[in-house]
Order: sequence, then structure tokens, then C-alpha cells
Amino acid sequence: MNIKKRIQEAQARIIENLIACEMSLAELYETYSRTDSELSSFWKDIAVEENNHATQLQSLLHLLEKGVIFKEIGRFDDATIAPIVNLIKKEMEAIRQTPPSRTHALQIALNLETSVFDAHFYDIVHADSPEYHAVASRLQSETRTHIDIIRKKILAAQEAHRAP
Repeated sequence: MNIKKRIQEAQARIIENLIACEMSLAELYETYSRTDSELSSFWKDIAVEENNHATQLQSLLHLLEKGVIFKEIGRFDDATIAPIVNLIKKEMEAIRQTPPSRTHALQIALNLETSVFDAHFYDIVHADSPEYHAVASRLQSETRTHIDIIRKKILAAQEAHRAP
């Protein structure tokens, strides 16, 4: 096997892990939608967006198949993604035991979205492909939007809790 092929396979594994992370987030948010009827549509909408993120990441796999090589992707490994996926799994197990409070669900979502954003995947990884830049920019922007929306929901929940 030539070196380029091994590099592409290693890079594909990293992207596949990111796809799995996005799909796990979607599953978690879909589960949250069934535990909080008042925020059900919010959780469903954000779950759809996470599934869309997975689809967009899938397009990066197609770029690899076309021969695009991502620069610096080796700095982003399983050790970066694994804690996020482990937290999602832990939360899914906890939900099976006891439905979370609204505040708890929002805090977990904020922690997860912030962890994804703080991993700086799209700041670290580069490619000479305009398609990559479009996907990276979109995903980074949408994750930032998720963080902002979730923070607003947390503030609203706190205000509602304080109201007489």
C-alpha cells in the first residue's frame, strides 16, 4: 500500500469518528425531545442540524476519494473526539434511568457543543479545496450558533425558575 493511500485511510478514520460524534449528538437531542414536551421542537430541530453536520462531513470523505489530502489533520485524533463521545454515551445511559431536567439537558448540550467547537478542528485542519473551506466554515458557524441558542435557552430556563 502506498503512503498516500495510508494517509487517506487514516484521515478517513478521523472524519468517520467526527461523523459518528455528530450522529450521536443528533440521537441525544432526539432523546431530549421526547423528555421535554415544551422544548421538543427545539431539540428536534437541533437534532436535524446535527444529522446535517454528519452529511456535510460525509462530503469530506468524498473529497478524500477524489485525492484531496487534509493538512494537519493528524493533530486531531481519537483522544480529542473520544471524551465527547463518551460523555454522550454516559448521558444516553443516564436518560434511560431517569429523564433529565431541562436545565441538565441544556447544560450537557452546551458542554458538548462547546467541546466540539473548542476542539478547533476547522482551525487546525486545512485543505486546498474550496469545498472543504465551505463545509468547514458552515460547520463552525452552525456549531457557534448552537452554543448561542443553547445559552439563551439556559438563561430563559433560569429566569422561569426564578419567577414567582
